[in-house]
Amino acid sequence: MTKRFWPAVALSLLPMLLVACPQPSPPDPVTPDGDLAQVVTNYTADPAFKQIRGVIAPDTFDAPEQQALDLVNQARAKGAVCSYKGVQTVFPASAPLKLEGHLQRAAEWHAADMQARNYMDHKAPAPAPHGIYPINRILNAGYLPPSSVVSAENIAANSISADPAAVVAKWLASDDFHCNAMMDPTKIDAGLALVGTHWALDLGQPK
Repeated sequence: MTKRFWPAVALSLLPMLLVACPQPSPPDPVTPDGDLAQVVTNYTADPAFKQIRGVIAPDTFDAPEQQALDLVNQARAKGAVCSYKGVQTVFPASAPLKLEGHLQRAAEWHAADMQARNYMDHKAPAPAPHGIYPINRILNAGYLPPSSVVSAENIAANSISADPAAVVAKWLASDDFHCNAMMDPTKIDAGLALVGTHWALDLGQPK
């Protein structure tokens, strides 16, 4: 049976910031295995990093994306019981995710690439212009906190993609870590993009 939704989680250490200039890709992590992609990518620290509360032009944040983010935050406000491979975790009510421009750019990049090249995976096939894995794209987009970042990504693409409520409901009901990623109270920043029929949700925990 073909899976329609996948999550990815990554831990990155030692960041740097050069937002105004094109960034070389960080070293690619080891190819992740299984449902949960957890990798370590080193990068040079820069204490000048600042979160951006809004989109970075020419990126956009349209009504379906806002609706989906609102629904995720409604779920966080209530708390939820999430399942990952049959193991349940109780998440109490938590603060809402805040839109963050660098993560929005990473989400836009990946949703657009999946739409343009007709695939759905956290790993972008060559030539992967914005990075192979979620953490590569997040760092290349400029989300580079001064000491480290823990990130997660949910993706979706199928016949329900036109309905933000159905997409969020599917993530919440998933047994593949989507719910855990969205309900994790340590995740405070988000970028959420819909391009065509492809969704990407990137979550960040700066340290």
